[in-house]
Amino acid sequence: MNPFRKNAMNYGAILGLVLTLLFFIQYFLELMASSWLGLLQYAAIIAIISWACVYYRNNVLHGSITYGKALGMGTLVSFFGSLIIAFFIYVFYTFIDPKALDMIFVQVENQMYNQGLSDTEIEMAVEMTKKMTNPPFMAIGTVIGLTFWGFLFSLITSAFIKKNNGNEFNEAMKEISNEE
Repeated sequence: MNPFRKNAMNYGAILGLVLTLLFFIQYFLELMASSWLGLLQYAAIIAIISWACVYYRNNVLHGSITYGKALGMGTLVSFFGSLIIAFFIYVFYTFIDPKALDMIFVQVENQMYNQGLSDTEIEMAVEMTKKMTNPPFMAIGTVIGLTFWGFLFSLITSAFIKKNNGNEFNEAMKEISNEE
């Protein structure tokens, strides 16, 4: 298997498992709409993307990585991680605890009351949320959303992780001669 893809799959699996663990923490503490746990998820995504890129740079590419390769690695790690957490979300809300969605709706409703919205506005928002919140839609949204956020985070982390070996011209010439 291609070392690039293998590394992305390995770290994507780690990301998927970490996000699944954070999901369980949210579920058991009944904090499904918690913003601080959302920030913790973003921190985990950034940390694992960075870890994957640095590992690939240092152990596979012998100390140098381009911005594009680091960006691709981070995005692919996010994609593979999103597949794992999306599968788990689908299974969880379809088979394990379908009633857990009701807990989310109650928390969203409470947050809206705390923001001072009227009963009519809250009722309309909750109804719209219920229409859009079902296991298949949530799984697909997770894949798209996590891959997108991973891409955005990778745009930033890649700038810090990239390291050129100072011999870009010779590297480019090697690629051309290998193609011939």
